[in-house]
Amino acid sequence: MDAFSYELKNNVLNAVPEPMVSIRTSAYNHAGYIRECIEGILNQKTDFKFEYIIGEDFSTDGTREIVFEYAEKYPDIIRVITADRNLGMKMNGQRCIDACRGKYIAICEGDDFWIDSYKLQKQVDYMESHPECAVCATEGYRLNQATGEMAELPTLGLETYTPQDFLEGNQIFTLTTLTRASWAREFYTEIEPIAPRFMMGDYTLWLYMLTRGTIHKLSDKCAVYRELSQSASHYKDPYKQLRFAASSYDLRLFYNRLYKFSSSSMLFRKFKNIYLWCLHLAHEHNLKRRSLLWEGFKLCTIEAASLPSRKLRLAFKQLQNKKALK
Repeated sequence: MDAFSYELKNNVLNAVPEPMVSIRTSAYNHAGYIRECIEGILNQKTDFKFEYIIGEDFSTDGTREIVFEYAEKYPDIIRVITADRNLGMKMNGQRCIDACRGKYIAICEGDDFWIDSYKLQKQVDYMESHPECAVCATEGYRLNQATGEMAELPTLGLETYTPQDFLEGNQIFTLTTLTRASWAREFYTEIEPIAPRFMMGDYTLWLYMLTRGTIHKLSDKCAVYRELSQSASHYKDPYKQLRFAASSYDLRLFYNRLYKFSSSSMLFRKFKNIYLWCLHLAHEHNLKRRSLLWEGFKLCTIEAASLPSRKLRLAFKQLQNKKALK
């Protein structure tokens, strides 16, 4: 914990000395949604103990007061980590991961929520009987907050995924996942510090986890992803939208090279799709094509992700060899 972070007094360490699952929520100005998020987690019915860690990132809209209210009601389950200033999504999420003690880690951010009371039980049952499984996800729904429309989350609908499947695009949503904690910690300590930063959140974690085991998806629809007009993956600013799209292709190209797959087709698709994104955003926002095309050109060339370093290639290869020896 840094000097600005502290954990509210609770009884979780005594009540749950060895949690099977640590659930992590990052909360920042989620007053309109946080109750639904917390209730979905407290409603979980399990035959094992779990802890619930909430990283409250100095909200100013009443989120903090709501989180404190639940922490007082459930001192044997909820651990609140807070701060005296806003730390940002990255640091807030990392300090919560560092605090997790469970064999498995589940994530549900403050604006999302779970709708199946047996989500965790189903996932733990599967992973306990399949030690090769690194991540177990589920299906779910996408809720458009502006219109109230609900639709199924877009996926390939497969049960088991390969690295090739994920290098075509992210195939799971973080709020539906249960992750083997020991392998996730490997990523955060051995891979992430020597890898470039991408804008895709946990997408890089899933690509890493496929070096250690399998990713399996249950067909149950257990969670709801709330789509807001402005979030980590949805921007109003057209230049941020373009940067996010380019970062997605950079990430996939980077991991193609680490996995030693062919990346020529991905490189072609990146140039083609960034060009189409530029035309789309220019039309949608009534901007000059020239400025967006220049920005797209820079993102595809000057600011494109570098090749994987020798150190990272070696670490990645060693982890793949660990998997092969099992």
